Amino acid sequence: MELIRIDDLSYSYESGPALRAGRYALRGVDLSIRKGQYIAVIGANGSGKSTLLKHLNGLLVPTEGEVRVSGMSTKDKTLLKEIRRTVGMVFQNPETQLVTTLVEDEVAFGPENLGLEPEEITERVEWAMAVTGLRALQGRPPHLLSTGQKQLLTVASVLAMRPDCLVLDEATSMLDPASRKRVDDTVRRLHNDGMTVIASTHSMDEAAEAGRVIVLAGGEVAADGEPREIFSRRRILRELRLELPTTVRIADLVKNRLFVETERLFNPRLLASAVSDAYRKGGTLR
Repeated sequence: MELIRIDDLSYSYESGPALRAGRYALRGVDLSIRKGQYIAVIGANGSGKSTLLKHLNGLLVPTEGEVRVSGMSTKDKTLLKEIRRTVGMVFQNPETQLVTTLVEDEVAFGPENLGLEPEEITERVEWAMAVTGLRALQGRPPHLLSTGQKQLLTVASVLAMRPDCLVLDEATSMLDPASRKRVDDTVRRLHNDGMTVIASTHSMDEAAEAGRVIVLAGGEVAADGEPREIFSRRRILRELRLELPTTVRIADLVKNRLFVETERLFNPRLLASAVSDAYRKGGTLR
């Protein structure tokens, strides 16, 4: 079932003569996003990733074209509250999203603004903190949390709104490896439970774990498909100055001993399986 529909989306931060000169951050984007998908959006700096994601819950409105969320146009201001309840967004810097003085109050902020009953708010807060592993921190001030904990708090705050779709704009780029894994694991569990996830990232390893990869270049969709398809298109990736996933690069080093095309080994599970098969067939990888 389609959740988000993007038709001929173009967007410019300019106005007047600059706009007439054709300075667009996005141009002619057409996408259909189905419920339950896990999508990674990749591209070089300035390719339009953040601009695209901000259109998904009405933070930006198309200069041209249309974005619809569950059939609702983001151009209709009367629908923005429902659109933003449907599509929750987490940004790169958690500091920009924290507004209260206690963790539990931060998670309750959104549901309270929805005008929910106290019992419903309590249930949502407890659920969101349990999902993100923040129960033990509920009485602490957010400013005393680590950066990773703060990012999990922003995720919990969005989850308490019970969105159908979670959008993450470079949400792990400021985190250390342990915190990044904790956030990634939390998001993946949510996806496994049925939530639609759309995440922009500079990490090809993170993108390789998605079900679908959208590549942006110059504000346009340069490629769109499954990871095995995207990461087999090495020429395009080189032209866009995008790296291959670590597993593909490792597989290239031992490709003479493997029995599959190395570009198919785009995540650790596939690489481990290929190495195991190669060992059984050849006896050694040395």
